[in-house]
Amino acid sequence: MKHYCEKYPDNQDALFKFSTLIKDEHPLLFQATVKRLLISADQYYHYASQYTDPLGLSTKEFLRLIYNLHRALKYAEALRLLTLWQEQNQWDRRLDIALADTYYRLRRYNEAGRLYEKNKRYKQAALSYFRAGNGDGLERLIALTKNLRGKAPCMVLILRAKQIRDNRMPLRALSYLRRAYREYEDCKEDALWEIAWTEYLQGQYLHAAYNLRDLFKRYNRPRYLYWLNRANSHLNLKELKLDSSLKKDSLYFSLLRYSSDRSNFLLNSDRLSTLLNYNLNSYSLPSEVKERVLDLKAAGLGDYIKRELLYRIKRETGGVEGYVYALLENGFYKEALKVAKDKPFKDEELKRIALYPLSYRDFLVKIASQLSLDPLLLLSVMRVESHFDQEALSRSGAMGLMQLMDFTAKRWAKAEGMEISLDDEGENSVFSPEVNIRLGAVYLKWLLDRFENPFLAVASYNAGENAVSRWLKSLKYNGLDEFLELIPYDETRNYVKKVFSTYEMYRLIYLN
Repeated sequence: MKHYCEKYPDNQDALFKFSTLIKDEHPLLFQATVKRLLISADQYYHYASQYTDPLGLSTKEFLRLIYNLHRALKYAEALRLLTLWQEQNQWDRRLDIALADTYYRLRRYNEAGRLYEKNKRYKQAALSYFRAGNGDGLERLIALTKNLRGKAPCMVLILRAKQIRDNRMPLRALSYLRRAYREYEDCKEDALWEIAWTEYLQGQYLHAAYNLRDLFKRYNRPRYLYWLNRANSHLNLKELKLDSSLKKDSLYFSLLRYSSDRSNFLLNSDRLSTLLNYNLNSYSLPSEVKERVLDLKAAGLGDYIKRELLYRIKRETGGVEGYVYALLENGFYKEALKVAKDKPFKDEELKRIALYPLSYRDFLVKIASQLSLDPLLLLSVMRVESHFDQEALSRSGAMGLMQLMDFTAKRWAKAEGMEISLDDEGENSVFSPEVNIRLGAVYLKWLLDRFENPFLAVASYNAGENAVSRWLKSLKYNGLDEFLELIPYDETRNYVKKVFSTYEMYRLIYLN
């Protein structure tokens, strides 16, 4: 068993079992094993802490423990240990940063900001003070960073300007943004966008339109064209009209479709057969590879099929289409997507399908039909969340294809009358594709019913329904499009854009 644990050092169950077997006869090896369990901060953390004092670890080991506690969402325990370490052990800058990261995770933003500032982590400090609504902290950072290079000084100015704008002082906000635009080359685009957006929100449509036109001509982003057209809808000036159309794989194209026909925005149930009947053109493998794949499939050795195909792709000097087709046919969607990103294709249609596959198609359509849910929207959320990695585990602890937090998985499993396990093995595991997709689909459907709006539902999937409800009440906006641009969390705002650009791409490939 010792050799197994050395080969698979991340297998917590094996390490735990091994520790119980050697506890009395091999005390030194036992201590080394429980130390590994402790540092992993996983399901045997409390068991290991009975035999190994976290404060007796080296600084490097202790830091690994702290960030593993973050991954396990045990922020309070991380803070407790850091506080004890500060009292009893030597302290250094790395621990300061770990403490700041812990405060940030606990949403104690002012405390995080002060520590980041002390350690000259100005970007993190700015984000912390912005989240805390601490204008004095941001003003102090502006003074500290004014002579620095890079994006930090400009980012601080922009965050302070957004804070001031949110406090209904647009002219003062514009002065900060114009300073950022004039003085810092590293974020001219961001600064000019915030200038144009502030002007638009204040009804200064002419100024906004000229800045948006310049932005679109320089950077060719759908966002700028959409808001240029919105600004010009108030002006109707011929000189501001551009002979350009919105890219069809963008959030902004989705917004136009939604505003023109809400009832048919999402895929109706009568179109589900289109997805079920969609057939990908077949591509052949070399005969010896095909035979080996068939043999491995008959033996139930799916992981070896994946290894064989990826091995061949890595060494292929010609076309990879046959191997990618085999990856898709055998359900290796994550691997097919990665190959499509990295390798040249002779067949562009296959490349698009590898990038946007109909993953788990039969089950997906079945559950979508049961819930009256658009399967392409579900697929789009899945692709953005995990890139079809069924074993995905985020730093925040989100699990599987639909990146479910443990409390979300438990909540919807209970609602569905399902017994689930948070372990990574077993048919009831939350990492099982069918279990994970079902729970994610039920949650997404509930959000769609609650908000009666697909954009708000997707934002809630990322930020939580309470956060979106709070923003709907507190933000000052005119219309859905303005609300989406005003979402305070960059992560959520960008998440909505990614999901709907993905959704439009799926529609282009499979419905047109």
